[in-house]
Amino acid sequence: MFRALFLVVAIALPCSASADSTRLPQSCVPGADPEQRQRCDDAVSRQLNSSSQSTPLDGGWRLVKTRNPNGGADIVAIMRTADTTRSDLNLAGLSLRCAEFGTEVMLTLLEQQPRASHPKVTLAAGSDRVQLEASVNQSAESIVLPPSASALAAGPWQTFPELTVEIATTPTPTRGTIPLAGLANAMRALRSSCALR
Repeated sequence: MFRALFLVVAIALPCSASADSTRLPQSCVPGADPEQRQRCDDAVSRQLNSSSQSTPLDGGWRLVKTRNPNGGADIVAIMRTADTTRSDLNLAGLSLRCAEFGTEVMLTLLEQQPRASHPKVTLAAGSDRVQLEASVNQSAESIVLPPSASALAAGPWQTFPELTVEIATTPTPTRGTIPLAGLANAMRALRSSCALR
């Protein structure tokens, strides 16, 4: 549950939000003991329930709508947590959210990355493999993929069961697998919600 809660917090905040506004409680750290993780889950749940609405979708996807703390349109996104049995702890999951022009694709990490960095991200779905140069958002916890990733999510990724990811994070790469079942329906729900914001 920790990864799912962290992913919701990371995608629910706008890129312009200050880093302080995205901070999780101190008990929310990788490697925390079970009691700390429970306190983290409880604290994040309270935080999210006050400003967000989350709807489960097919295949483990979630549609998350959050009031924009800066005013303006709500923040709307779909998210899918990484397969915990085949992913490094650092990879929380994949999210796609409404952007000014189309959809923004992000990979959320548990460990902050240097904000000025542009990590190389290798994505593979079936035999299709692509390497992209990404950027790090202001919270330093999400890797923002270039617009070409939106085209992949809207098309080819919907025909594969999973996406394998390798991010050139420091000091060691982050690797993992994200299930893609249900992505087509989740994308339809996102597009409908984006149009209604």
